[in-house]
Amino acid sequence: MERLFSVSAYWILINSLTINFIIRNSYGALLSISPSTPDGKLIVVEGSTLTLNCTFNSSSLAKEDVIFKRDGLNLNYEPGYIVSYSSFRENGHIITHLTATKSIVTCSDNGYYECTIESRKIATSVQVAVVKVLTRDAWISDKSKNISLGCLPHMCGSKNTTNGFNGRYFHVSWSTNGTKVKSGTKYHIHPEMNKITISEAEAADLGEFKCNISLTEREKKLWETSKTVYLRGPPRLNKWDNDKSVCLNDNVTLKCEASGYPLPHLEWRKNGKDLQANGTKLRFMPEGLQINSFTAEDEGEYDCIATSDFSIETDEAYINVKLKDEAKCKEQFSEHPKVSVIVGAILGIIIMNLFFYGVVVFLVVRHKRRTDKKRSGNLNIEYTAVKA
Repeated sequence: MERLFSVSAYWILINSLTINFIIRNSYGALLSISPSTPDGKLIVVEGSTLTLNCTFNSSSLAKEDVIFKRDGLNLNYEPGYIVSYSSFRENGHIITHLTATKSIVTCSDNGYYECTIESRKIATSVQVAVVKVLTRDAWISDKSKNISLGCLPHMCGSKNTTNGFNGRYFHVSWSTNGTKVKSGTKYHIHPEMNKITISEAEAADLGEFKCNISLTEREKKLWETSKTVYLRGPPRLNKWDNDKSVCLNDNVTLKCEASGYPLPHLEWRKNGKDLQANGTKLRFMPEGLQINSFTAEDEGEYDCIATSDFSIETDEAYINVKLKDEAKCKEQFSEHPKVSVIVGAILGIIIMNLFFYGVVVFLVVRHKRRTDKKRSGNLNIEYTAVKA
C-alpha cells in the first residue's frame, strides 16, 4: 500500500473525485488523464463520491470495446458502481463519454483504476488512495469534568495508523465556531493521540468542533480535509415561569427555556394530557407556550418537557395557572386611569414649563434687539454733531 506514496506530488479533491480518461484518436496514439497529476496518484476521503470519466472516439469503436477496470475487475460488474454512456458529435466524429460513479467511497475502493480499449491494447490508469478518518464524539453528563474528542486519520490498507509514514505526516488541528483552538486552561490538545480535552465542560461548550486534517511532506501541504466532531449534552431546562394568576380573556405566555445539543424540543402537557398547537388558541413558541383569551377552561397544571433525539433523558417543570379574583382584576384595571392621569399631569407640567421658558427667551431677545437699535441711533446722532 505504501507504494501509493512513493512520489511527493498529489492531486487533491475532498468532497468528490472526478477522473477523466481522454483517448485522442481511435488508433490509440495519444492517451491522457484529466485532471492531470504528475504522479498519477489521487487521494479521496472515505464517504465522498468518486466519478470516473472516459472519453473516446466511437466513430470506429463500439462502446462495448471501452471498459473501466479496478485492479483488473470490470466496473460493470462491481457492486456499488453505476456505469453509463453519453455521446456527442465533434468535427465529424462521434465522441462518447463512459462514466462510472461510486456514490459513497469506502476503503475497499483503494486501487488502480484504468480505462482500456482491450481490442487495441490501449489503457491509461490512476491510483486512488482512500483516507479513513475515525472520529469520537463525546457526551456531557452531570458528573462530567474533563471531556475528550478524538479524530484519527489513516490510509486505508496501511498497517501504520500513526501520524508518520514514509516521510509524510498527518497533522490535526481543531477549531470551533470558526476560531482555531489553542492549548490552554480550557482546552488541551494532544497531538500524539489526535484528541482534544475540554476542562470542566459545561453547556456553553456544547456544539460542533472541526477536526482539520492535512497530509504534509517536508513541510509542504499535499492534501487536506476536515471532519465534524460533536460535543453533545442532555436537555436541560434553564428558566421557566412560576405559578401564575391571570385575568379573564388575558393573552398569557408561559415561558420555558432549554439548553442542550442538539437543541431540545419543547413539549407541553396540561393536567397530564398532551397539548397540540392550533394557531389560534394555543401557539408553541421558542420562548414558551402562548394561550390566547384565557378562560376558566384553561386553568390547570402545565408541564413543560425538554426532549432530545439523542438522549433518553428529559427535563420538565410544572406551572400552575389559574384565574384571578374578579375583584382584583377590576382593581387592577381601575388603576390604569389613575396612572394615565398622573402621566398626563406630568406631561402637562413639562409642556407648560417649556412654554414659559420660550416666552422668557423671546422677551429677552426682543429687549436686546431694541437696546442695540437705540444705542446705534445715539451713535449716529453723535457722529453727525461732531461732523457739523
